[in-house]
Amino acid sequence: MGRDGERSTVSRRARRGRGPAQAAPGRRNAVGRHARAHLHRPGGRRPDRSRDAVTARGDRLKRPASRGVVVQLARSDVKGGPPSRKRADLSIRDGELAAALLRGELALHYQPIVDLRSGECRRVEALLRWRHPRLGLLEPGDFLPFASELIEQIGVWVVRAAAAQWTEWRGLGSGLGIGINVSAPELAQIEVLLEALAPFGSGAVTFELSPGTFASPAARPAALHLAAAGARVALDGASLSDAPGRALAVLLDELK
Repeated sequence: MGRDGERSTVSRRARRGRGPAQAAPGRRNAVGRHARAHLHRPGGRRPDRSRDAVTARGDRLKRPASRGVVVQLARSDVKGGPPSRKRADLSIRDGELAAALLRGELALHYQPIVDLRSGECRRVEALLRWRHPRLGLLEPGDFLPFASELIEQIGVWVVRAAAAQWTEWRGLGSGLGIGINVSAPELAQIEVLLEALAPFGSGAVTFELSPGTFASPAARPAALHLAAAGARVALDGASLSDAPGRALAVLLDELK
């Protein structure tokens, strides 16, 4: 079978799946319809090519390799889901976001990353949400523009919350990894970030950087520190033909 035919067949398998993930006893089963599928080359640090990354949509996902794991999917990422609200529709008051951190109103939802070769979900991407008491569930684009002084604090919260979730899943026998988006201000506070990711096992967490973040002065030393701590580094939204990709390709584990 040719490469295109093989890729098409694997993509169809990822869309069909074998059924929803099983819920742990006493917990609600959350099943969604959206997965990002991509090829991963095990071993070494050679990054995956962005042309191998595709989006697979279907009614079900193939059951993850480990049983008993509930994944709360990010429903607004599903095709046809509600769009992020216009800035003009929001009225976030001063101090609300800081109070939200204290009250536990922030939450993580997860987008499955599906291996095209096996059709299995081996990693999920942590996506930040705010359960706002007046405005409902908000996406990062709705509130992070108001969070300039809290970006680092929110970033550390995300890593700690993801680490706690990963620890819980590991206790259920799961081998799922977690991907986390990270910004340039967070990389500038690398020591705090390293402390927050300490609970993760080696290779269990992938930090995803945008091209702009990857081009920041803090990117190279931070990537070296993250790799030394056992984390993986991915470049999201660029290829090796782009300047950031060429300059720092040796530090990458993956291109998305």
